[in-house]
Amino acid sequence: MVDLIYEPWKTRLLEAAETAGAATANGYGMLVFQAFEAFRLWTGCTPPLDAMWEAGLREGLNG
Repeated sequence: MVDLIYEPWKTRLLEAAETAGAATANGYGMLVFQAFEAFRLWTGCTPPLDAMWEAGLREGLNG
């Protein structure tokens, strides 16, 4: 089950799907990859995907 919302991290839909035994994913991956591609298109430079992923996790989980 995919719910493209990333805030809250785990929606009621994802919780229900997990309870039913489904694999789940939120929208965080899409957010990071959209930011990655937008940065690349606008600047012509390839950003560090791993650093973007980790920074987003730190900010998202602490914010």
